[in-house]
Amino acid sequence: MFSFDLFSEMCRCVSAGDPHIRTTDGAMLHVMGVCKYILSELKDTKDPCAYTVETTTEKRNSRPVSYNKRVDFTIGNVVYSILKGSDVMIDGQLVPVPQNLDAENIVITREERSIVIRHTKCEIDVSYDGRHKVMVQAPFSTYSGRVTGMCGNCNRDKEDDYMDGDGNLAKPRALHYRLGQNGNLR
Repeated sequence: MFSFDLFSEMCRCVSAGDPHIRTTDGAMLHVMGVCKYILSELKDTKDPCAYTVETTTEKRNSRPVSYNKRVDFTIGNVVYSILKGSDVMIDGQLVPVPQNLDAENIVITREERSIVIRHTKCEIDVSYDGRHKVMVQAPFSTYSGRVTGMCGNCNRDKEDDYMDGDGNLAKPRALHYRLGQNGNLR
């Protein structure tokens, strides 16, 4: 289900199932709550490639776990969304796929079973299969140690992937319980 290469040149994070998140450094996080989570974020407002990738989860079929139902990729003050069922929206407006938005450096395609939103200049890929699997991918050389969120910081050290909302290192088990309280994770 997960593909991960510790020495890959890409920061790659997958959130799948109910959902299980494999961070960019290979740590595992299991998230069962219904919430909106920041998967990956580059907050540097001076960087034109600053972005946020958020996923929203939902319960399905009376099961006690949750699944990804939507992913929002915000870059350059534009929100690109992929919804359950693979509909795509740009700033809240439904659009057909494929899209090639040269001025925004955005390409939206259908690849196999997923919708992929690619920022060509910043080399960030966000994909969602419209059912449960979300993937975020970006070059290690550009984003290592600069990103935050549930996907981790992509520095090849999975021991420091769990930071709480105050920037303190958290143990995975303690983090599990704290997420249920306030959902605040960097």
